[in-house]
Amino acid sequence: MAGLQTLQCPNCGATVVFNPSVLAKTCEFCGSEFATPVPESYVDMQRGSFVLPFRVDKPGATELFRSWLEKGMFKPGDLLQNLQSKGYEGMYVPHWSFIVDVRTNWHGQYSETRYRRVSKTRTNAQGNTERYEVDEPYTVWHPRSGVHNGHYFDHIAASSEIAQRETDMILPFDFADSRPWAEDYIAGFKAEMPAKPEDVAWRECLGRVEAQEKSACGALIERLDSASSEVLSRSSQLSYLPTWIFAYSYKGKQYRALVNGQSGEVRGAKPISAGKVAAAVVVAVVVLAVVVGLVLLLARH
Repeated sequence: MAGLQTLQCPNCGATVVFNPSVLAKTCEFCGSEFATPVPESYVDMQRGSFVLPFRVDKPGATELFRSWLEKGMFKPGDLLQNLQSKGYEGMYVPHWSFIVDVRTNWHGQYSETRYRRVSKTRTNAQGNTERYEVDEPYTVWHPRSGVHNGHYFDHIAASSEIAQRETDMILPFDFADSRPWAEDYIAGFKAEMPAKPEDVAWRECLGRVEAQEKSACGALIERLDSASSEVLSRSSQLSYLPTWIFAYSYKGKQYRALVNGQSGEVRGAKPISAGKVAAAVVVAVVVLAVVVGLVLLLARH
């Protein structure tokens, strides 16, 4: 991607500098918001992309974020007083969205418990050794194979700012509201061109799908030996998912939380009080000691 470029603000006419990888811009001179030109090499890609509009506005996202901060038994008591906001913004985060159908052939084993008569020895009440017989269980494993069909709708983060683990935390999004890309939708929000190529995203998606297929097949059999997946069909699109990003610090340490711009789901990193954690550990140890003491006392009686 090229370096910084300039254009005229459509509102006040001032010359503003912008990063061509960022698709929305706020004029430093008049504060108006507008979409920046899509780089020529990305025009076709952008025509086939989709936008999921925000349902949660800025005040709503701020309230959800503060409510999330106040939850949790290990939250520092002075968190809100010492929290320093580093800024927050609404962003259309680029993702490669894949619809994938796969068929997986699996092989495994299931167990059968059988019993055999065995002889053992013991010392009786008179101190003599005697022999006796018991039915002893043993396990026999039998092979079994099958086919599992899976259907997946997965989203691979293509942003230079948002990691995959962060996206996974605030899924899912409702694609019923998705609309073809239009500059009007991103006005007032930040957006960026995908920093990850589609082929790289597909390899990541395939790895995730294969892992989920292995887990699904493992649930069908007691012992899974192998699972081989074949992709039957796949489709993809560039999707811009609405996300509120809150960056803040507490006592010199940096944190970030995301708010799903549709559902309002909040996830992210949050400070914890070391003192409260230590107190909880002490309480747990005391409770455990009391329980063990009661068990031993009852055993003596």
